[in-house]
Amino acid sequence: MQKAITIQEFANALSLSTASVRRMIQKGQLNSIKVPGLTSVRIPVSEVDRLLGEQEQEGPSAATGDPETIGVHSSSATEVTPW
Repeated sequence: MQKAITIQEFANALSLSTASVRRMIQKGQLNSIKVPGLTSVRIPVSEVDRLLGEQEQEGPSAATGDPETIGVHSSSATEVTPW
């Protein structure tokens, strides 16, 4: 099982709008997990690390890639089992 966060939590952590995050999911730029029985999705915490790693390669960044540093705490992440 992997840890996952909501679109809102992801958007807040990376200073993005929820609309931008949803577009990224639709374009296939961001992996997401559909929550069984619901219409919502969750984003694996590993996606935060991946995107921050790409940003660091593109230029200097204050973020370390550590989810704790950017406000994604394991206590707020949800355990999600993909179908």
